[in-house]
Amino acid sequence: MSKRASLLGRSRPSEKLTREEVAALDKAILSPEPPAKPPGNKGNGPQRMVPKDLLTFRWSLECPGCDFKVTGDGQPHPGQRLARCGRCKEVLVRGDG
Repeated sequence: MSKRASLLGRSRPSEKLTREEVAALDKAILSPEPPAKPPGNKGNGPQRMVPKDLLTFRWSLECPGCDFKVTGDGQPHPGQRLARCGRCKEVLVRGDG
């Protein structure tokens, strides 16, 4: 039977690792050294400048009439229409303040 057990890939008691050897192998496997990064680039790609008019911003607010959440995007100027409320159908316009 011991011959059959060795044929199945089971280790014999004399071939087993000691606790110290198992702990040393676990420590070596769990703490690999991190790969070295090339100096100077810091992992970032090339940089480009983007004009301000190409940027869009997302905003949200509560409708003053019914407290319904209204969202939009862009940078509205004073007096410009922002959005239309989906619940009370009021048109929201940016104030001066």
